[in-house]
Amino acid sequence: MNAPLDNLASLPFGLHFGQIYPAGFGVLTGSQHLGTDWIVPTGTPVYAPLDGVAYIKTSSQTGVCIEIQGEQYWCRMMHLRNIVKTSTVKAGNLVAYSDNTGLSSGAHLHVDFRKPGSSLNIANFFDPEKLLATPQEDTITQNQFTALALPEALTYWESHHPGQQPIVSQVEAQLRQVYLGTLDYTILLDEWRKGL
Repeated sequence: MNAPLDNLASLPFGLHFGQIYPAGFGVLTGSQHLGTDWIVPTGTPVYAPLDGVAYIKTSSQTGVCIEIQGEQYWCRMMHLRNIVKTSTVKAGNLVAYSDNTGLSSGAHLHVDFRKPGSSLNIANFFDPEKLLATPQEDTITQNQFTALALPEALTYWESHHPGQQPIVSQVEAQLRQVYLGTLDYTILLDEWRKGL
């Protein structure tokens, strides 16, 4: 199995496999997350984790999505832009770039794996973190936070509240939905207050 992102082991997580969607995710609220989210800036190269046939599967929930149908697994990667390769792909081929499309409140890559030809029921899915052998570390350094969380949060805020000064409590609530407990919110609030 190939990693879909460079430096996968060092990237912070959003939702994990099987975690419950919090309030605010529309029809997904309260349901189980079928894959794992890695927090990455928009435009990050995304690679095929396995050999197979790749299809574009776009919807209002997944955004721009690529599904790779291999012999042992089918893999979906969501919230993309600029699909660069479909049809037959090999593990390690560049297939797209990450973005924030679909039902997403911050730039990240969703990856899930399921049994070939199976329905979208969590019983048919596999934990990507185990398949990709990534550490299950839920911490994020202050440098990662500053590099990833603040620019994405500010971009999100400005796109939804044009011309308004960010309100710390509302930005914190938005980031809480995006990062779901992976951040130290004391650092988050201190950084935001310094910048306001």
